[in-house]
Amino acid sequence: MTNDNSSNSPSRPPRLLPLHLTPFEYYMLADDSHEFPMTFCAQMEFSGTLDKAAITQSLAIALERHPLLNSIVRPAKRNMECWVKNKSVGVEICWQSFGEELQIENGEYIDLKTQPGIQVWIQHDADRARITTQFHHASTDGVGAFQFLGDWLHIYSERVGESELQDLPVFEVLPMRKRFYQSCDVNKFLDQAGSPRQEWREFEPIQIPRSQALRRPRSNPITNVRFPGIESRTISKDDYRRIRKQALQSGLMPNDWCLSQFFLTLKEWNQQTTTDTSDLPFSVLVPMSLRETNQPLLSSCNVVTYSVITREISQIEHDKKFSDSLQQELSSLKATRHCSSLISTLFGKAIDPEMFQNSLDPSRGNVTGVFANIGDPTKLFYTRFPNQGGKIRCGNLTLESCLGVPPVREGTRVSVCLYNYRRELTICMRCEPNYFSAEDTNLLLDLFVAKIRSDIDDKSASGSPQSEPLFANASPASQSRCS
Repeated sequence: MTNDNSSNSPSRPPRLLPLHLTPFEYYMLADDSHEFPMTFCAQMEFSGTLDKAAITQSLAIALERHPLLNSIVRPAKRNMECWVKNKSVGVEICWQSFGEELQIENGEYIDLKTQPGIQVWIQHDADRARITTQFHHASTDGVGAFQFLGDWLHIYSERVGESELQDLPVFEVLPMRKRFYQSCDVNKFLDQAGSPRQEWREFEPIQIPRSQALRRPRSNPITNVRFPGIESRTISKDDYRRIRKQALQSGLMPNDWCLSQFFLTLKEWNQQTTTDTSDLPFSVLVPMSLRETNQPLLSSCNVVTYSVITREISQIEHDKKFSDSLQQELSSLKATRHCSSLISTLFGKAIDPEMFQNSLDPSRGNVTGVFANIGDPTKLFYTRFPNQGGKIRCGNLTLESCLGVPPVREGTRVSVCLYNYRRELTICMRCEPNYFSAEDTNLLLDLFVAKIRSDIDDKSASGSPQSEPLFANASPASQSRCS
């Protein structure tokens, strides 16, 4: 008689990899190129003395919790593109000093077929540290990036002796396998028999409009491109409180107000930097997170959609009618984001590829700019950190600021992101790196910030605030003909 010891044998833990790519991840790869890589950066500034060994060890542990960040893309299951384990050298930190330009040997492009979708640089001295991370958008969205960074800081804090910490959550495998279906309401697309609903089959796939591009300040490309090229301005806690109050009194959320001023900034920049006229509208791409509090927790990945808001030139005015129209459209888009045009198109590619074969072709149109709002990035962390004077404490480090912007695309020459850490408003901006210098980007950023502040800086002004010519004090390189 054979003894059956199977009940005493340890069960094999569920395996995540290899893992099929979602339609959104395929889209991020399709829109990827050496010239315009589908990558984005996040920077965190700290005061305090960094423990080099602890931060290095913590990175490896954090990556184990977020496997897509340390995976590559290869044919696997059914010979389809899948996330597979990265068996080569792990993610290494590039250590540099303050004042040095960050080293990027292969440019900003990340080849997911040969390397994982994250790169890390750390600059530090006795009193401060800066951590710069670059992510491939097929591996994660911005929220997922900050969730990973929060885990990394949590593990680091434990290693340097921080005791006031909660336990990190445990991620289950099954929700990651179904991560795309957390992005949409399946019942909107399939009937009880699992067949596509007729109204969805009649749905018009997402179309990227032909829009005005932001005018370049020069006709010849820049040879020495700065990385990561993020410029930022911070509005104080008191001034931001006044901006919020003004917006709310007008029936707007602060985000609505900032978006309206972004449209006005784009319009004014193009009017002041060229004599050429265009009848094309301006359009702005707005990312929207699809994570919900009642859904299982996920390791870093993409749970996001995009919406495109378009306005004709004549509609973009410094008045309540314009800002109200944006507020109403944003509210509607947020309410229907789980069945947005992009999600509906991506769902179509998942169940009926031929029907949507060319609908996501990135070359069919362009948007003028990208407008994102992360809010307080520390609220995206899976655990809370000790608070010290309004700043979070990470062991022997104190987080001073967070920066980052979505990718800049071909034809989409400016990307901005808002942050609300420490109750301040930080506006980050990056422009097309080959044609906009740091000085050019700062000119555009200052114009945007002035418009955000316009109602509190000059309440007596009526109509559209008047601005000095953009290039009045700029260098000759910035005064060259725009294209």
